[in-house]
Amino acid sequence: MVSRQQMLVSALLFEFMLFPLVASTFSIPNVKNPVTDILGSQNNNPFGTVGGTGQSSGDTVNPQIQSVQSCLIGAIPGGIVGGIAGTIVPGIGNIVGFVGGLIVGGAVGCLASATFFPQQGSATFNTITNNIPIVGDFLKTLAVALTFLGPLLAFLGDSVNYEFALLAAAPEIGVFLAPVQLITIFLMFFEGALFIRGQGNTG
Repeated sequence: MVSRQQMLVSALLFEFMLFPLVASTFSIPNVKNPVTDILGSQNNNPFGTVGGTGQSSGDTVNPQIQSVQSCLIGAIPGGIVGGIAGTIVPGIGNIVGFVGGLIVGGAVGCLASATFFPQQGSATFNTITNNIPIVGDFLKTLAVALTFLGPLLAFLGDSVNYEFALLAAAPEIGVFLAPVQLITIFLMFFEGALFIRGQGNTG
């Protein structure tokens, strides 16, 4: 019988092959190709050479820096809520539940904020860093330390926008791609939850 880990690895490998293929085939006008966050691009197309000029969003803030700043803003309340929720989960100790909930909640808050509210999160980050010196300096230090996450967070945010645009521009592709990604995300969170509760394994 196929194990959970085998299903997750298979879904991830399928994603790694399918999404770049779709992104290299469909370049949607006025929608940033998410693969360009990871690879170099030429006019929004990381897989080929084309002529012309790309359309600028008019934003003077680097999108990857913006994603990291928004990630930190989302991770703080997410970690607090996750930590509190982890202490009431039956079957595990309060300390383990708090730490596990803190990690998972922080990760969910980070990804949600960086994906859906990058500009608002970045604005909140700048407001805090400009008005609360000690906390602001700490957040700035974290933002510098987490700059390596910028491309990944920007990729996730742009992927969501690309998915919705793809559903409108090529619904026959978007309808097929979206469920695969939802299944992959569910398997990742499910496996992570089992590990936090001490029920996961690598077999």
